[in-house]
Amino acid sequence: KSVTSVDTYRLPTHVIARKLLGANTNYVPGLQIKDLLEKFGEKSFDVICCCGVIYHMLNPMSAFIVARKLLREGGVLILESAYSPAFDDAFLVMNTEAKKPIEELYTYWTPSKRAGVGMMKLVGFDMLSVQTIKAPERLTLVGQAVHPNEVKNRQEILQKVHGVDTCD
Repeated sequence: KSVTSVDTYRLPTHVIARKLLGANTNYVPGLQIKDLLEKFGEKSFDVICCCGVIYHMLNPMSAFIVARKLLREGGVLILESAYSPAFDDAFLVMNTEAKKPIEELYTYWTPSKRAGVGMMKLVGFDMLSVQTIKAPERLTLVGQAVHPNEVKNRQEILQKVHGVDTCD
């Protein structure tokens, strides 16, 4: 098995950590999520860790879509993000318009817990774990790539969406 690490920027911390740990990883800097399918191809990974990414994306849903295409059936997505705990319903909060924005220039959206889970289910992840922490407010989702009909606890509307496919 091999480990590939991808980042938008070339970070010296990755190279330093790799040397200190004696890890044999493939480091590919200079890629964004939109570039990953072209670089690696569909169904090329068993596990994807996407940590601290989606709130920096103008279109956070694309991370879920790309991750699902990159994972083999049965593969696992571990996604960690800042989130908005104030909402019980499915919301994406636009940071630049929030009452209490996150003071970081490249934070565009924060999902509610239900929105994060909903985005994963929509693209074909069965939820294995949903965890939150406070201070800072973080959400961790773990989902398994399955056929949409195998996603458990789908609301009736999601069952209908999966029956007709998504349009994008």
